[in-house]
Amino acid sequence: MVSEGNSPWSCSGIFVDPLGGLIICHGSIFSPFLLNKDQDISRLGLLLPEDFSETLQIEVLFHNSVAQYSRKANQLERQELELFPTKANLLMLVPCPEFQKTFSIMFSKSEKWQFYNEEDKVEFAEVKKDANFLHWFALLKLTAVFAKSIETVPWLPATDLQKGDLIFSCGSPFASFCPDIFMNTLSNGIVSNLAGPRNALILTDAVCLPGTEGGGIFVSKGGHLFLLGLIVSPLCWKANEWIGLTIVCSLELILQSINKRTNVFKSGVKRTAHHISTVERMQSLVKKTNMKVPILQTAPMVVLVESGSCWGSGVLMNSQLILTCRHVVNGAERVKDRKSVFVSNVFLFFVFICFFILGESVCVLGFGLFGQNCGPSVTAGTLSRVMQCESKAIMLQTTCAVHAGTSGGALYRTSTGELLGIVTSNTRDNAINITYPHLNFSIAITVLKPLLHKYIISKDSSVFAELDTANNLVKNIWRLHRRQPPLPQSKI
Repeated sequence: MVSEGNSPWSCSGIFVDPLGGLIICHGSIFSPFLLNKDQDISRLGLLLPEDFSETLQIEVLFHNSVAQYSRKANQLERQELELFPTKANLLMLVPCPEFQKTFSIMFSKSEKWQFYNEEDKVEFAEVKKDANFLHWFALLKLTAVFAKSIETVPWLPATDLQKGDLIFSCGSPFASFCPDIFMNTLSNGIVSNLAGPRNALILTDAVCLPGTEGGGIFVSKGGHLFLLGLIVSPLCWKANEWIGLTIVCSLELILQSINKRTNVFKSGVKRTAHHISTVERMQSLVKKTNMKVPILQTAPMVVLVESGSCWGSGVLMNSQLILTCRHVVNGAERVKDRKSVFVSNVFLFFVFICFFILGESVCVLGFGLFGQNCGPSVTAGTLSRVMQCESKAIMLQTTCAVHAGTSGGALYRTSTGELLGIVTSNTRDNAINITYPHLNFSIAITVLKPLLHKYIISKDSSVFAELDTANNLVKNIWRLHRRQPPLPQSKI
């Protein structure tokens, strides 16, 4: 937490040297205290304490880890942990150039990306939570060190990550508001995408909130936790649409940037650290989570489908047949398809399933958000509802994050890679101009299966005309634009 008078801002951070009391956190909370606010920091390679207001005060809060664990009635109970406030000094702010370059390619200004919401903009007008500070990280040193209460956690380079890997996040949302409640909040998700040199930029669908900037992203390998990156932006919008993905920077490249400018780590950092209480809680979460890791090797192959200036996704059914949504091609007679080598170069006609399991783990694979700039992204969730007509599934609802460009992509069973449906849309409330990516719809592949088989045998595209003759019940289910009577609003 940093402050000047009664104006506190907070973020999360990680210990990188417990004995030396060294901490890395995100640099955005220091932007209000920059003396020369007009300078172009994108051209700078270093910011030092003298570049910031002399009234800047830094306080670090962490739990003591002298917690006693005991088993009572076969349940793990933990005594309440005490918060330790400790002063810290700012040593430097450094940028991560690899992240910055990758970020500028993926998040172009023309697409109206924003990394704060309107409430932040009004309430914290001085905080520049924009692209100028997103690639900056601060190195802090505690004035008092509690080395015995910290346990190290090894880190891995982000090159060890693959799309679909199960990851865990730890940060402190709204920590300056109520740290005793929000300290070290855990979440999980999967790696949605990787980009840049040495996977400098990581996208995950793990749910993170404001204040978790600088928090850690962990992966479990061989029964051990490894730290891979720091949260850069837990929330982002594109053209006023909430995306729901978290942006992460590779820890390896952050440490590399620091080591280029100082010998504070001497022979280099081989291990980083987190609070022992958090590590044990996270290990417990790893064991208890029923979230399945996507098997991408057997997942359907998706392709990027371009129609004029628009794009969408498609599922490669065999070497010549691509299945996508009508609105992706938008009536065009000719479209471009760009094959993805993300999964396999073997073209097989998929074994279609005939059943759906409500609540099962599913994934969506498609070219949402970034088109060809970043390859297909994968998001995980559950099959939350199956809509039926005459005892046949026609619409599937999931909690996977679905964004513009994913239409025509694949909804598949996480455990086996079986194709369940073709993504058609997410949900949008036009009355208040809000999009909900985690509430989306796919057409069940069982609707298309018999028609696809007929077409493969006959090569007659007229067999698909049946899709235009849906009965009123089917039309009513798919009619997502309806006038609803006014409902009482939630008081939460």
